[in-house]
Amino acid sequence: MGETLKRALFGSLFVTIVVIACLYSYYSLFGLMALVSTIGLYEWLKLQGIDSVPNLVLTFIINYMVLGWGRPLLIQLNIGSSTVAIGQMSLVLFILFIIVLIKYKTKATKVMSGIIGGLVLISIPCLLLLRMKIPEANGYSYKLPLLVFILVWLSDTMAYVFGRLMGKHKLFEVLSPKKTIEGWIGGAIFTGLGAMYFFHLWNIGPLWQGAILGIMIAIFGVFGDLYISSLKRQVGVKDTGNIIPGHGGVLDRFDAFFFAVPIAYAWLAFTSIL
Repeated sequence: MGETLKRALFGSLFVTIVVIACLYSYYSLFGLMALVSTIGLYEWLKLQGIDSVPNLVLTFIINYMVLGWGRPLLIQLNIGSSTVAIGQMSLVLFILFIIVLIKYKTKATKVMSGIIGGLVLISIPCLLLLRMKIPEANGYSYKLPLLVFILVWLSDTMAYVFGRLMGKHKLFEVLSPKKTIEGWIGGAIFTGLGAMYFFHLWNIGPLWQGAILGIMIAIFGVFGDLYISSLKRQVGVKDTGNIIPGHGGVLDRFDAFFFAVPIAYAWLAFTSIL
């Protein structure tokens, strides 16, 4: 199978899985975010050489506790509270601190910084996507989570198109030689227009709010790509993994997503759409 065909085939499969997970239910989206964050954290820790079993296990536990805030089950059933949940999470975190200190000694601070950095970069965006819903919707609404994915994909695609057609000035050549300022701007404009279309189609809010959302996702999403590129160059690898044939690892495919979601959540909350 040729490389281009492989990329197209598995790229289409990847998009299909994400769309179905968003459309089906909250729990299918939770499952997707649990899978993305688990594999993403594994790749993150492995790239930094801190993927020992205790580190992975405790990091995964904290990650699932973080994701649980999307719709806290124990709180819904009235058999738990936010205070108990925070206490449990803090306990696991400090156990991790102790284990890292014993194992790594003078390098403990660097290792914990790597672990916490992964939780902030990967777990929190996944949680924020799970918390995106339109208040008026009865129960789960797929519109905002799916919209974020669509806008990230649109931004990436249109930046590539404009970069090929008009790109002359490099955006950040040392990290990503193919990215151009013209592609970045073109991608932002078309992502803004795309967001306006979906705001109108799904009756999410005023079109100008959609335009700003799309532009912000395009502007900030590219920094996720650059950040992961920086990590890969630091450790000397082309891809963060090979779980998606032709596309690399989870961090390779979700790099823009991890930076786009927090800014999207902040804007949607600020404009009272959430």
